Amino acid sequence: MSIKIKNKLIINLAVWFLVFALIAVILLFFLSKNFVIISLIVFVSLLVLFLITIRSIYKIMLDIKNYKKIIKKMNVEKQKNLTELNIAKQIQSSMLPSIFPNFTIFKEIEIYAVMMPARQVGGDFYDFFLIDKNRLAFVIADVSGKGIYAAFFMIIAKTLIKNQVHADHEPSTILEKVNNQLCKNNNLSMFLTAFLGILDLKTGEIIFSNAGHTRPAMKKFGKKFKILKLKQNFVIAGINNLKFQSEKIFLKTGDIIFFYTDGLTEINNSKNKLWGKKRFLTALNSIDTNKNSIKGLVESAKNKAFAFAGEKSQSDDMTILAIRFNGNSSDEF
Repeated sequence: MSIKIKNKLIINLAVWFLVFALIAVILLFFLSKNFVIISLIVFVSLLVLFLITIRSIYKIMLDIKNYKKIIKKMNVEKQKNLTELNIAKQIQSSMLPSIFPNFTIFKEIEIYAVMMPARQVGGDFYDFFLIDKNRLAFVIADVSGKGIYAAFFMIIAKTLIKNQVHADHEPSTILEKVNNQLCKNNNLSMFLTAFLGILDLKTGEIIFSNAGHTRPAMKKFGKKFKILKLKQNFVIAGINNLKFQSEKIFLKTGDIIFFYTDGLTEINNSKNKLWGKKRFLTALNSIDTNKNSIKGLVESAKNKAFAFAGEKSQSDDMTILAIRFNGNSSDEF
């Protein structure tokens, strides 16, 4: 409240006080024999009431002033937190591949991925990179929880996995070593599920290890998407010195493999109905993969999930990574 408004309010109260005091004195003059004594009593009473009112108003003004200071401070802190979260979001986004290969040159595969956090930052991540000219490593993972803690854990896990892939090309061994590293000083008891694969670009062979992650959907050329019945190891960072197993699958020309985190199939609508794997597969199979690129497939699947959810806000991080194997060789990426 400005000083001008405060002064105006006090002047108005003083004027009204004098008006009521004058009216009271006039009435008492005509109605009372002890005019002077009663007038003094009334005047003093009104004066006391006036002072109490002024004091109350002054206190209210101070409270309003303090409240505005608190609100201003809260807004500054909120803006600071939002700025820090936006910076964290940018850092996290910059760690995920966002530039996909030029497939007019590199023809062995098409690959595309998206990550959509439920908050500004999330715990899901994906990555892919060449180990050598004939082998592509890829990973999709889901850290327990959401928000800033999950994001930090995600950064550590992603870095460890990538570094270990370059040191050791066996997926089960890679996950074992990463698991032991993440189990150390894991005071928040966080963990992650992950699907780590190494694709041979010449033969279509994928050697992989699945650490408790959702099983991918696969579409053989000319057929429909089906959920692969693959083994699942235990999650990463859950138990120290855990042993993981590797498996193999083979892609032929035109085959598509579709990886995702559970945030995709567990998305809810306003009626609290789960999208679920049945609707997910129906949606995937309704997309014409002959007319759509892998990017088109991923974006269409994402849009169908959000269309099902409607106005219901996203409650979990959502990540998709899809690969189409074309079976043609090239020396360039």
